Amino acid sequence: MKSLMVAVLYVLLTGQALAEEAEVKVFAIQGERLQYQPPQGWKIAYMEGTPDGDYVIEYLPDGENLASWRTGYLSIRRKSLPSENIMDQIKAKKLHLPALVVAQLQQDAKQGCQGKFEAMSHRDNTYNNLYFSVSGGFCGKYGSAAPYGEGSIVAVVEAKANFFTIQYGWRPVSDTDLKDYAWRITPENAEKYIKSIMRMRVCEDAAACQP
Repeated sequence: MKSLMVAVLYVLLTGQALAEEAEVKVFAIQGERLQYQPPQGWKIAYMEGTPDGDYVIEYLPDGENLASWRTGYLSIRRKSLPSENIMDQIKAKKLHLPALVVAQLQQDAKQGCQGKFEAMSHRDNTYNNLYFSVSGGFCGKYGSAAPYGEGSIVAVVEAKANFFTIQYGWRPVSDTDLKDYAWRITPENAEKYIKSIMRMRVCEDAAACQP
């Protein structure tokens, strides 16, 4: 069972790395999707996938770029649920897919960190009749793109046909920037990101997302 889970999670999480800089080609999403509002002034920096299948959308504050962003980052990813057989095995173990995905993302972040990794607590809950998991953390050094570290808050939501991964990220601009705050993020920004995630909801189509 363990090897099966590892294989499944590898397939589900393939392609989680930040996309390279490229021309943005925005397409209209079809089917089940998240309804959300990016922070004011943030724009789509990258979009890849298919309208009715898996996709990823990345947002950055105006003036930032994917190669060297500092002040903020948001990604929304949709992936199809694994097969019914796999989902049945997960449920038989009294587990939940979002919790498994978040745990794996945390493990990957810790292993990829070149400095000290400070994890946030892992919380599971049900909201708007959907099961979700939330966690995050801060890596003290994460490659040349983030020499002063990088933090993230990640949430995974299980819907009817897909699961959605939401990630907010931030990077200190200097060695001393935000050092007085846990995970190098102000309480105001942390609250803003959490509230943004909690306001998101899953819709089965565009019409269902209308207020």
